[in-house]
Amino acid sequence: MEDKFTHFLNPKNFKIDDRNLEDLILFVQNLSKHYQYFDLKNKKVGDWYDLFASDESFLLADISKFQIRKYDALRLNLTQSFDELSSENEKKEIFQSFFELLFTYFKIINDWYASATRNNLSRESTQIELAIEQTIQKKLKPYFEEFAAYALFIEKENEEKLKLKISFKDFKTIWKLNNITPKNIFKQIDKTQPKLSSGLKKLILLYTPVYESLLTLQYRALKLFNKSIDENSNHKAHIGLLIAFLKLYEYVQADLNTLSKKHLDFYYRNILRQQSHGVVAKNMYVHFQIDENIDFLPIDQGKLIVAGQNDDGSEITYQTEEEIILNNAVISELKTLFLSRNNYFEYNSRHKLVSGIFSKTHCDHAAAVLAFNENNDDFSTLGEDQILITEQEKTMDNARVGFAIASPSLVLGKSKREILFNFSFTTDSIKYLSNLIIDIANSKAVTEEEVFFEVFRGLFTINYTNEEGWIELTDYDIDYPSDWTLNTIGIRLNLPKQSPSVDNYQESIHELNLNATQPVFQFLINSNEFYYPYSFLSGMKISKIDIEVKVEGLKNIKIITNQGDVDANAEFDMLGVNPLEGASMMIGNHELFCKRIHQLSLGWRYTNLPSDFESIEEYYKTYNREIQDDSFKLKLTALSDYSFTRSGTQDIEIEMFESDEEGRTLSERFIKEIDLEAFNLKPNFDLREEDMLNYSNDDETGYIKMQLTAPQIGFGSSVFDTIYNDTVTEAAQNPPKREGITVSPPNEPYSPMIENLFINYESASSLYFNESNVSENDPDQDNGFYLISPFGVDQTFSRQGISSNHLIHHFNFEGEFIIGLENINAPQTINFLIEIKKSGNENYAFTQNLEWLYSYNNGWKVLSPNDIIYDETINLTKTGVISISIPGDISNDSSLFNNDKFYIKACSKTQADQFSLIKAVYTNGVRTVECFGEVELEKTEHLPPESAQSFKPIIPGVINISQSMTTFGGKDKESPLEFYKRVSQTLHHKNRPVNKSDIENYTLQQFNWLSYVKCYFKDHSKDEFNNNNIQLLCLKKIDPTQNIDEIKLSAADKIIVESYLEKIISPFAKIEVISPQFEDIWIKCKIKFRDISGGKGIARLNKEFFDYLCPWAHSDQEKIVLGQKIKKSEIIKFIKTRPYVSFVTGISIIHIKTMSDGSKIFCDTANAEEKSEFIETGTVRSLLVPRKNKIEQLDQEIYSEPETTDYNELGIGENFIISSDSEESQFLKAPKKDQNKKTKSNPFIFNIKF
Repeated sequence: MEDKFTHFLNPKNFKIDDRNLEDLILFVQNLSKHYQYFDLKNKKVGDWYDLFASDESFLLADISKFQIRKYDALRLNLTQSFDELSSENEKKEIFQSFFELLFTYFKIINDWYASATRNNLSRESTQIELAIEQTIQKKLKPYFEEFAAYALFIEKENEEKLKLKISFKDFKTIWKLNNITPKNIFKQIDKTQPKLSSGLKKLILLYTPVYESLLTLQYRALKLFNKSIDENSNHKAHIGLLIAFLKLYEYVQADLNTLSKKHLDFYYRNILRQQSHGVVAKNMYVHFQIDENIDFLPIDQGKLIVAGQNDDGSEITYQTEEEIILNNAVISELKTLFLSRNNYFEYNSRHKLVSGIFSKTHCDHAAAVLAFNENNDDFSTLGEDQILITEQEKTMDNARVGFAIASPSLVLGKSKREILFNFSFTTDSIKYLSNLIIDIANSKAVTEEEVFFEVFRGLFTINYTNEEGWIELTDYDIDYPSDWTLNTIGIRLNLPKQSPSVDNYQESIHELNLNATQPVFQFLINSNEFYYPYSFLSGMKISKIDIEVKVEGLKNIKIITNQGDVDANAEFDMLGVNPLEGASMMIGNHELFCKRIHQLSLGWRYTNLPSDFESIEEYYKTYNREIQDDSFKLKLTALSDYSFTRSGTQDIEIEMFESDEEGRTLSERFIKEIDLEAFNLKPNFDLREEDMLNYSNDDETGYIKMQLTAPQIGFGSSVFDTIYNDTVTEAAQNPPKREGITVSPPNEPYSPMIENLFINYESASSLYFNESNVSENDPDQDNGFYLISPFGVDQTFSRQGISSNHLIHHFNFEGEFIIGLENINAPQTINFLIEIKKSGNENYAFTQNLEWLYSYNNGWKVLSPNDIIYDETINLTKTGVISISIPGDISNDSSLFNNDKFYIKACSKTQADQFSLIKAVYTNGVRTVECFGEVELEKTEHLPPESAQSFKPIIPGVINISQSMTTFGGKDKESPLEFYKRVSQTLHHKNRPVNKSDIENYTLQQFNWLSYVKCYFKDHSKDEFNNNNIQLLCLKKIDPTQNIDEIKLSAADKIIVESYLEKIISPFAKIEVISPQFEDIWIKCKIKFRDISGGKGIARLNKEFFDYLCPWAHSDQEKIVLGQKIKKSEIIKFIKTRPYVSFVTGISIIHIKTMSDGSKIFCDTANAEEKSEFIETGTVRSLLVPRKNKIEQLDQEIYSEPETTDYNELGIGENFIISSDSEESQFLKAPKKDQNKKTKSNPFIFNIKF
């Protein structure tokens, strides 16, 4: 599209003689009227006009050059003046002038017809004669008859005393004037209006069809004129001679018209010595693959790469722009991490709380990276927020953040188990947490305890290790600190008997990459709670962790008696059959001996107590040995350090039976709080259940022995025969006098049988993190504390030492882009070629604070600025090469991500989601620049991907050259018009633009990829020379294949423009490049389509509506209009006039308007309160952009009223946009539906301000 500068500088627009052939013919015709014709007698008998007027070409030229626009402008002035004037006489004059204007149209057409018929001497009508005749008869006749009737009425009646200067006497018979009767033109159409107004309205109704008929004739005459000149062979000799002369004159005319160009070139090129800019070289990114046996291969700057052939057969070559050292480093992993501080939720806190942490492994091995580079996937450079995004739309996962604790104290078989993890924190940590809680409590006007439980109720997802895998635990409580000064918070877990056992960690099963063999409890932050826990836990530092375990009813016991192994789940002989003194039972369980226990209890139930006797004492009364219940003693010893009796141990003796107050033997026996110090146990923290499958004398530990030590007769089996014989003998020697001998034998020896043997115990273990108490840690226990994060698992507490006392991993950055590398030979330089797409984020608040770090000794170390050799990506915002010197101390310690890869990462502390999208990442990348030969070129073409072929000459060791992207940049040779425009503007601003127009023109001149630039001053000062806050609204050029959003500049584009202009404009000025605000508009209606399927009809309407509102998007000929204003009726007319639309109803227009203060107003024309006739943008910097229309297809023509848009029809991120540019936010609730009204509802207008 030619702008005003180009127009005025274009020599073609300033011709000395700009007449065309039609103008010259008319000039000759008009000139001939002024030359008199003398006959042979030298008498004046006329002029030379008739000599030329007889040729059809002259008539056609006359018609085609008729100044109809001038007459139409007169019509417009007359109608405007009539409305503005109040004098009756003035209105009469205007009425007369309008009447005469309309008569002029008829008169001109009549003259054309007369000329056409007069000059045609043949029987057949010429084409122009026929065209005029048909126009009169088929189009103009009814309008002429009505007009003539009005003229006759005025001529005869003339009540208004009008003086019309018209006459129909020269009109041809084709008009049939004899059949016309007068008609009152002043008969009111609207009786409330004056007669003249009614009359003028009638004339206006006649004007339009007459005007359109004239235009049609003019268009037809132009086509016939060209045909008459080029194809008509019947011109008379003198006409042919004239046309030949005029054709030859065109050469002289063309040469004459070059004077403007010659004058401009002389001044610009000779006087000012300015030259046209030649072709600017295009750029191409390539990356290389080298022989795997070569460690390093240097490539000098300026090496040539062949990239095809020109049309003339010459080679297309590019040369390397930088020196590069190729290597075999491999990218094998791509990750992103994002820490969200979202403003959508009101946390009632003065602190900016973290609302979520998200991570994503995009590629986890080298083949996956190659596949990613070749497909169409992309990802946000430093991650992006996932809040308020549906599961289907999420691009990242909730990050695994938390901690894990490993301890032998956590070996817990099936039983009733209570576990307390009591955390002691540093004073500063507790103060940090309490301040957060108090702040929220004060804001919400509730107690600190209520806030504590609201935050901590669902704090963790807890899992523990089992032989089958990880088991989730849901029954837990977090103790509210009754006294905050104690600095302790406890997590209390409850495991019922039916819950699976807690078993030792096995990497092959649990796959958490832990250096652990003990049981592990894993605590992961719960991402589903309203208060995301990270902000509350990130400042917590541990001084000590106490693990307290209370077990009741442990039954996973191994029982060994004198008879061997017995089944503990069934009834069995406690001390074997007929136990004697010294009979024993061994109770084995690894759980008791792999930890430090401080309380132990045993219990069982006797199943065969003599039913006819109340006590054991009564049962053994006939033995005459003074045996009582407490006569039966058991000695308890424990196997530890390969022996049941060791130095420092003491015997523990317990009564085997227990009686109630009435002396009855109880079947339930419970031994409470056994003196464990007497055992002098030495735990084996590595003892496993499988170590106790088969008992042997070589076992180290794991058993408690219960040995019968009293009475000496045991349970009497050894003396039973003797006692029985003594009883019989006594009975025989002392028989009763009257009865025969009777014997009362002693009871058979009792052999106790038991069931339900169980163990209760309590255990404790402590992990000290403070340096002052670290010596109290027992390294033999192999306790462990691990931080779990997207970076892997970091063991911060181990027998080797303590590396950190943080409760959870501390994230220093808001967003991170992590690259995993293999085959590194540091120190070395790696050139990363990163293909980057512009982000769809419209709300750039961009920061250039990007830090690079590398893996170093179980953590990260910041890269020195000197290690970034050069960065063409401008902090990962545009495609380019970033050359990084990898330091020699980079490490691949397996604790980071739990593998042996090397890592580097790019991080940002703020605005991480403002970065662009990464499409591909390569190593050994370099930018090359197009080379030109000696021949000056007008232009060169862009090369598609994979055009690069090989080095010239071939460089040994380079296996492959890849070009994954189309060439970019460059510029064709400057055209003459571009040259004139550039020099003219340079003369004006001298390469130091100051005012608005200079800045706009200079920016467009320097950046040929911009299509539009508009300059604003931020404080709206009228003095543009004294305003230092400049905003530059810029739009990019896009092609038809690109989305309209691509017209907005990326962050990198903005930086490039701003950086360049800052060097040119005033040093006191601050320039900011901005993008226009897109205001969504879409149509909601019901349509019946004609001769097209519904899907194609909707697609076609969407496309045409887009072209209707945004014709500039893909056309240089259309001007961009900011701050649009369009009538609603015009949009509705556009839809109704589509040829494929048969019927349309229920039309409403939805517009999301953005106001100057950032608020958004939802406008729906279906609302009764929408009174405006226009759709208008909220700011002068906005553009109306159609989005996906809500079109319903109809099968029948059924009328329906426009329906207001329901809340559920709006989608966040689609039609309904929520922005978070500032920290202030207002929140909306969906309006309640009115069940009694289906179509009518309250006006649906949102005013959302962020």
